[in-house]
Amino acid sequence: MIKQAQPQAVSQTLHAGTQRHLVRDRLLNYRVRSAWTPPDVRMQELHACAWGQTTAKAIDKWMRALRWPDSDNQHPDQHLGTSWYEMVLSFMISEQMFLPIKRTTAGGIERLIPFKDSASLVAYGIKFSELVNAFSQVCKQVCDLQDPSPLPTCERGLIRSMYVQGAAVFTSGYKTRVQLPCQDQVITILHTYLGIHKGPAFQTVPELPVQCDETRFLAVTRELQQSWHSKCSMTMKAVKKVQQWKNNRQNPLRF
Repeated sequence: MIKQAQPQAVSQTLHAGTQRHLVRDRLLNYRVRSAWTPPDVRMQELHACAWGQTTAKAIDKWMRALRWPDSDNQHPDQHLGTSWYEMVLSFMISEQMFLPIKRTTAGGIERLIPFKDSASLVAYGIKFSELVNAFSQVCKQVCDLQDPSPLPTCERGLIRSMYVQGAAVFTSGYKTRVQLPCQDQVITILHTYLGIHKGPAFQTVPELPVQCDETRFLAVTRELQQSWHSKCSMTMKAVKKVQQWKNNRQNPLRF
């Protein structure tokens, strides 16, 4: 039996609202004083990403703009972590593009669909949680398709950042808080969104200040003509190639 949550007293509701404003203001002002520096690329096969080279390069650029603390306890909110919800919003706003999402076409073939505007997301019934899950997958591909990775080694799991902003649940993400590109817009959008949508399922996609560039949208569209199966097969081969290169670099032949 599901236990229904009891309505909050007015004083509790006001207190919760005040707390959310305080959290919003703290996260708006979150700054990383000393940041980890991504290493130079030795090998890269981003053309083989299932989401296409244009999207992969945009994600790689976004990753390299993240400011990861290079030590513990730089900031009192560092332990709140960074959710995938915050990260996908940061990416789409900073790079001014929507993440393609997999759908089955009329012919029964799975393919990634590019989106030019918010209306297209609604027309295809795209959920916020879908964008998050897809973004975590493509980020892994972008990391696996190059050496070294553009992201530091950081523990992942259930974290509190969305919860302290008003969600009813913990969500997945990185356990260290990063300073995000377009951080002010991300936090402001989530403050409004989480005042209405508490979870655990986040379906409605927030209104986003994204104006897709026509040239880049057409490039993404061209790169996603193949089926999902074909794109994934190409990705797996390229990931294997990068892994073999890393293994050879770490264990050079000796005569």
